[in-house]
Amino acid sequence: MKLGACMRTIATSIVTLTSPMPVVAQWPAPKAPVVPEADGFVTIPKTAVPPDKGRGYEAIFDATRAADKPAGLLPALTWPVPS
Repeated sequence: MKLGACMRTIATSIVTLTSPMPVVAQWPAPKAPVVPEADGFVTIPKTAVPPDKGRGYEAIFDATRAADKPAGLLPALTWPVPS
């Protein structure tokens, strides 16, 4: 391979690998089916290990702070957590 062709190949590779990717993921709108006031979640399609409806999942929340109002949502259920 001649030097000019080699340099052209390297330059093309650098431009291709460093240019921003024009692909943007189209995510569905977040949903919060159990607590409508809480921040929603998005189900990511084609994940390596998708959630199983037949399996129970647990989460630990630091819910030591109260809501601003008696009818308000606990800060632990929203993101980002207010400081």
